[in-house]
Order: sequence, then structure tokens, then C-alpha cells
Amino acid sequence: MTAPNLDFDSLTVLDAALAYARAGLRVLPVSRADKAPLLPHGAHDASCDEATIRGWWRRWRAANVGIALDGLLVIDIDPRHGAPADRDEVAAMLGPWPETAEAITGGGGRHLYFRARDGLHPPGSLAPGIDVKSGPGSYVVAPPSLHANGRRYAWDGVGDPLDALRNLPLAPAWTYRRPAGPRDAAPDDAEPIPEGLRNITLFKLGCALRRRGLSRAGIEAALLAENAQRCQPPLPEDEVRRIAASCARYRAGAGGGPKPDEEGQQAKAPAGGIDAARITSPAEALAILNALGIWKTIRWAEWKRRGDTLIGVTEAGEEVRISARRLLIFDHCAGEIMAATGVSILRPRKGMIRTVWGQVAELIHQAASGDVVRTAPPEEELRQDLLRCWQMAGEPAPETSEELYRVLAELRGYVRKPHEETAPPAVFQWGLCWHVRLDVFRLWLSTPLAAARFTSIDQLQAHAALLGFKPHHQALQVQQAGDRIRMRTWSAPLEALDEV
Repeated sequence: MTAPNLDFDSLTVLDAALAYARAGLRVLPVSRADKAPLLPHGAHDASCDEATIRGWWRRWRAANVGIALDGLLVIDIDPRHGAPADRDEVAAMLGPWPETAEAITGGGGRHLYFRARDGLHPPGSLAPGIDVKSGPGSYVVAPPSLHANGRRYAWDGVGDPLDALRNLPLAPAWTYRRPAGPRDAAPDDAEPIPEGLRNITLFKLGCALRRRGLSRAGIEAALLAENAQRCQPPLPEDEVRRIAASCARYRAGAGGGPKPDEEGQQAKAPAGGIDAARITSPAEALAILNALGIWKTIRWAEWKRRGDTLIGVTEAGEEVRISARRLLIFDHCAGEIMAATGVSILRPRKGMIRTVWGQVAELIHQAASGDVVRTAPPEEELRQDLLRCWQMAGEPAPETSEELYRVLAELRGYVRKPHEETAPPAVFQWGLCWHVRLDVFRLWLSTPLAAARFTSIDQLQAHAALLGFKPHHQALQVQQAGDRIRMRTWSAPLEALDEV
């Protein structure tokens, strides 16, 4: 008798993880906030063992599920980063693919699953917004995981996802093809461009123009003209502008890396450092930012904040988006700025990256503070941050003294050696109360994993008091195997962090 097909839309993430494991796929818990693996060695620690998987989800109950890609290959199509939104245009651009397991991502993209070809190593990217993921250490987030935007990953047009995953076809040969880039020759300009080939043809033409040194504006003007004259029918102008922006991400001219006259230059810390308390307005912070030599030719018109995203707009109209959680990571920010503007900003000298870029990050926060994004009082934002820290730590809610010991031991370990990429159990439930170590929570808030915020302990205590938290009248104590842990916390009734 054939087992009924599983309805993944109705499964819990844990049940889905167990179903994948029974089908022979190695799985791992993944952070809902930023898709980062929650295991020390990422996908290398993925498992098919049911007891291991259940243990992970007891620890991280809000985790999403990732599938390790040993022997598998997934094509990640993301229209937000330049890929065509139409599935048929992707096929026309890259080539056809056999019927296979396909999933719609929480971000509105698409994952195509295949078996990898033995001994062949695909490129990381096939075109703007179209990436290839494969091999040891690689993974993808799988249905029914919940995206940070509130939408779930879902299988698309697959009657039995598990059967489809057990019987995946080989990846198409074109997945191992070198991606299009600035060295691609311009296409023949004598022929009309039919529907289905418009995006890739304009993209190749734009890359050729970028190689000749044209600016983004020049590429855009040329592609708009080609689109109007040759494309049948013409693409929407907004789509052509997105193609031009993708081409402009490549370095102009034939070479790569910094220009000869820029080699050896390094960013320096702002003279005298930055005293955030003395900056009186976002306009002053923006003026100081623009006075820094780190940006080379970039001039900022404004910085603003939307949720967890900081948005910088240059005077040339280019828009840089940086996650607040990653603002303190220089290499990430430099990459985002390079992608949006084509300018490689100066790198602080070795040993000074954290100091210099930390001061720049503080200025960016100050410059963005004038944008009206606050929709709730500070204590309400604190409530949301406390819940987020609790969820990212696995929603710790010990019910026995042994479980409380494990929570406090993990928290003690974080106090002794903080880790930027780990959410400490600074917030937990015990004895019908919320408990929080505000000093550890403040430390976590300042990391890229949280929001890279600069908050004083006095402010945290004042806002926590408004939520109903107060210093617990006596320290929590627990002992196990001769190890005694005594820890003071702030506490509040469980209803203090209820959704409003």
C-alpha cells in the first residue's frame, strides 16, 4: 500500500526535517532571522539521525530547516538581485531543464533541485541573481521554513516532494558553464532580439560597454535605445534599468582590483575619534561621514533606516542597502557599496579595521537617526528585541533544575567568551517569569547578529523597568555534578512580553 503524500504546508518544521531525513537527506537547523546555520560547523554537521534532529529542535524550537547539498545541486533564482521574474525567461537565458523538485522561497525566488555531476564543480554564479549551490558545506533553506518577512518556503507544482527529491535528475550541463561577465563579447547588433532572449542579450551588451569604461548612466542610455529599436516586444524600461545596474556592478575597464594610483592607500580613523554624545544632529553626522577619505569619490546624500535595513543614498542617486546586523562587518559593507556604486572604498590598515569601521558605523547610525522609522516607544522596541534574542537562542524555557543548569551554563560560557555569531540565552522563562541578564543582552545587541546597536546599560534598565522588569529579589541557584551556578537576573511576569 502506497503511503499518502505529505502536505508540507501543514507540517511543523521539525516534522518536515524528520521527513527529509527519512528520505536520505541530511538536514540542519538554520536561524530564522538570517539563514545562518546554528551548528558549530554548519552543513558539515548535518545529520539524518532522528534522535540528533529532535535534540536540535528541542534546543532551537524556532529554527528553520536546511538541506545539506552533498551530492546535490540547487539553482537559486532571486529576482530581487537581477534575475528575471518570469520562469520562461530564465529558461531562455540559461537553457531548458528537466522536470524536477522546485520550491518557492520566502523571499519570492525559486530553488531548482538536481543531482550534481560527479567530479564537476559549478561556478558560484550564472548571471545576476542566479547562483549555484552545491557540494560539502553548502545548504539551502527548505519548506516549510518561515522567512524573516513572514512568508513560508513552499514546494511548487510537486505532487510528492519526497519522491521528487529521491529521484532528482542530473543537473543540466549549462549549470557548469562560465557565467556571463565583463569579458563577454557584445552580441551582433544587426538582428532583432526576440522575446525570451531580451534579458541575456541586453546584459551581454551592457557588460561589453562596461568593459569599455562606460558609466552606469551611459550603459542605461545605450540599453534603453537598443531595447526600443531591437527587442520584440521591448522590455519595460524599469527592467532595462535593472539590467544596466547589474552590468555596472563590474569594474569599469579591463583590469580588476584597485587602480594603480589607489594601491597602498588605507582608511584612517577620523581625527580625534568620534564622540557620539557630542553629535547634535543627523546632518552633522552626515557631514562628518562625507569628510572621511574612506569613500573616495562617493558623497552621501542621506542615510535612513527601514526595519533592520540601513539605506544609504549617494548624491549620484545610487542606493546601498546594508543589514543593521552586519553593519560592523567591514568586508560585507564594502562589498555592498562596491556592488551599488562601483567604488572600492579604502580598507583600514591591519589591526585597525574594527576600530576605524566601528567609528564609521556609529556615524552611519547617527546619520540615519533623523529618518522617522520609530513606530513604537523605546520600551516596545526593547520588548521585541528581548523576544528576538529568546527565539534566536532556541526559546529557552527550562522546566527542571537540570534544564535550568544547562541554560545557565550556556549563559555563563557566553559571559566568559562572547561570540558575535551566537545568540546567548540571556532571556529565558523560569518559574512563571521572564528572566534576563541585561548586561549580556546589551553585549549581544552590539553584535552584527543582533542590530549592532549602541545602547547604554542605564537606558536598558530604564526601558526594562517600564516593561515591568525589576532586579530579581534573589539570585537563581542550581547545582549539578558538583558545579554550582549562582546568577542574578531581572525578572517580570510572563505577560510582560505578550504580543500587543
